[in-house]
Amino acid sequence: AGTLPVGLTLSSAGLLSGTPLTAGNALFTVTVTDASGGTGAQDFSLTIKNLTTTAVFSLTNPSVAYNAVTFTAVVLGVNPTGTLDFKIDGITIAGCGAKSLSPNLAQCVTTISTVGTRVITADYSGDTNNAASTGTQSDGQVVTAPTITVSPPTLPGGTANAAYSQAITASGGTVAYTFAFSTGALPDGLTLSSGGLLSGTPTATGTFNFTIAATDANGFTGATAYSVTINPGQTLTVAVTGTGFGSVTVTGINCPGDCSETFATGTVIELTAMPTAGSTFTGWSDGCT
Repeated sequence: AGTLPVGLTLSSAGLLSGTPLTAGNALFTVTVTDASGGTGAQDFSLTIKNLTTTAVFSLTNPSVAYNAVTFTAVVLGVNPTGTLDFKIDGITIAGCGAKSLSPNLAQCVTTISTVGTRVITADYSGDTNNAASTGTQSDGQVVTAPTITVSPPTLPGGTANAAYSQAITASGGTVAYTFAFSTGALPDGLTLSSGGLLSGTPTATGTFNFTIAATDANGFTGATAYSVTINPGQTLTVAVTGTGFGSVTVTGINCPGDCSETFATGTVIELTAMPTAGSTFTGWSDGCT
């Protein structure tokens, strides 16, 4: 009694086989007869679901570690409903399990921390009329390390026995960055702080080659090679003379008190004389105009 699903047949040996051609629920009864003519019967209900295919892809491939990437999965079936589970290397992505279809697709936004090629799959749950299926992203998701740039690309030269200060910065990774001197030799008298400040008073002249590396909050690094020349420079010493009172100032000098400073050769220095009340500035000496 009843009707087998279209495309299926039952052999006299009891094998139900074939390729069902239509989806739906079939109700039928199977009767068995033994060698002596005795019979028995059993009612069956067989549901045939529509075949589905699931595809998953990313428009950002390769992607950068710790940067957001969106995966989209599309289910092809007959008005499919149900849910999708997005997985990386077989593990459901946090926040991306049981994502509802709308209308026949779902998306997962996540970040991937490990560099390399990752296997991305989307498992479709199926529904009353559609069979479950799994899609795998073609060629996987390629995750690359961020490109961390250490700036500036070049550093200014300095002058022996004159204060030097230069901020080193980084970009392209995740803040905060930690800076370190990696190879070569810093000019004598200069140090690099973990925050990226190259400073001090160089004590020797010459050209110094070195590399500074920056490490971001996730452990990724970038580096820039530098060449800094420290020149001998010239020391300027001033004095306040005469019977009056006052001061002479310029960057690094406030005389009396601090009357000497070293400058790079060729630097134009503009001194400022400031006589106190009751005193008069009468002029410069020793060739200073």
